[in-house]
Amino acid sequence: MNANRAGWRARIAAIAVLLALWQGLASVIQRPVLPPPSDVLWAFFREIPRTLGQHFVVSLARVVVSIV
Repeated sequence: MNANRAGWRARIAAIAVLLALWQGLASVIQRPVLPPPSDVLWAFFREIPRTLGQHFVVSLARVVVSIV
């Protein structure tokens, strides 16, 4: 059980380090080349309502067609 917790902690720490490096590099490199992770996250959530529904319906239709 402790090994499992240590594995999760290592994964979370690795993600945090990666995000911190990305944020640091984004502050040095120009925005169009490497936007900060916060901008990417906001753009992702802003685009979900616009396009996710359409893509979900198309994917669902493909699944139904493949079954039939």
